[in-house]
Amino acid sequence: MDKYSNNEGKLSWEQLAALTPPRLPKSTEAIGARCARDGCDIQKDISYERPLCWAHWKDFDSLLIFECERCHWFDELVGEFSDADLCWECESRERQEAPPAPIYAHGPVERRVRYLYILKMLGGKWYVGQTNALDLRLKEHQDGNTISTRGQRPKLVWFEKWVGLYQELIEEEANLTRLARDNPRVIRRMVEEWQSPHRLVDWNA
Repeated sequence: MDKYSNNEGKLSWEQLAALTPPRLPKSTEAIGARCARDGCDIQKDISYERPLCWAHWKDFDSLLIFECERCHWFDELVGEFSDADLCWECESRERQEAPPAPIYAHGPVERRVRYLYILKMLGGKWYVGQTNALDLRLKEHQDGNTISTRGQRPKLVWFEKWVGLYQELIEEEANLTRLARDNPRVIRRMVEEWQSPHRLVDWNA
C-alpha cells in the first residue's frame, strides 16, 4: 500500500484532487453561467437549456464525456470508479462521507442520432452511406441529388441506428463499402438476415 492509499487501498478525494492538474471548482455560482464540463471556463451561450459549450457538446455526442448522475456535471471519468454513473469526485466524496458537490441543474442534453444505411440499385449493386436524417437523405437519393445513385432507382434495404463515436461510424461505413465492392455476397447475406424478422410484422395491424 503506497502513502496515498487509505485503508481500502483507494485514494481519498483530497488526495486525488491533489494529484489532479488544477481546474475550476464546481460551484453554485458556475451553474448556468459556465460550461457544465468539469473544469471548463467557457461562459458564452451557456444557459439552462444549453449547459455545454459547443466543443464539449461534441465530446458528449462522441461518447468522450458523460453526465454524472449525482452532480450532473460532465466528465470523461464517469463510472470509472464505481458501479454507478458517478464522476470520480462524487464517488470519492461519497466514500469519504464528504459534503456532496453542487448539483448542476440543466435541461436534458441529448446525443445526435446517426444512421448507417444500405441502398440496393439497378443490377443488384449496393450503396453504403451514413446520415443524421435518414428520411431526408433517402429522398435526396430518390430525387437524383446524389451523383453515385442518380438514375439507379435506389431502394433502402438496410439501416442501423448509430449512437457513438463518429470516427467509428466512418470506419464502419468504409468497411461496408469495401465489402459491397469486393464481396457483395456478404452484403446480400447481411441484408437478408436483417430483413427476415421484419417480414413477420403486420404493418397494417
